[in-house]
Amino acid sequence: MKKLIFIFLISSNLAFASNWVSIWKRDYLEYFLDTDNVRKDGAIVEAWTKTNPHLNNAGETITSVDFWRIDCNNYTSKFYSVTVKDNIEIATFSSNGNILISDTGIAFQIYKRFCQ
Repeated sequence: MKKLIFIFLISSNLAFASNWVSIWKRDYLEYFLDTDNVRKDGAIVEAWTKTNPHLNNAGETITSVDFWRIDCNNYTSKFYSVTVKDNIEIATFSSNGNILISDTGIAFQIYKRFCQ
C-alpha cells in the first residue's frame, strides 16, 4: 500500500512540475531539480529530483525520481526513490534513517543551494 501511495504522490507531483534544472552531471548521468516545488521550513528542505534516462550495467534503460529531505542543521539527508526500468518495471527504495551528507552527490547539491 505504501508503494502505491508513493507512486501516486510522485506521479501527481510530476504533473505539476514545470521547472527542472540540471544540478549535477557525471559521465552519462544527469540529475535535475524541480525548482518550483522546493519547500523550506526552518532547517528542513524538501525537494524533488530526477535523472535522465540512461543505461545501467545490465544494459537496461532506467530513470529515477527521488524525494529528498535535507536537515540543514545536522547535515543529514533522507530520500525516497522510484526507479522505472525499460518503461515497465517499477522499483522503490528509501533510506531507513538519516544519512550524513558527503561533499559530493545530490544531497550536497541541494544543501549548498538551499541551506547556506
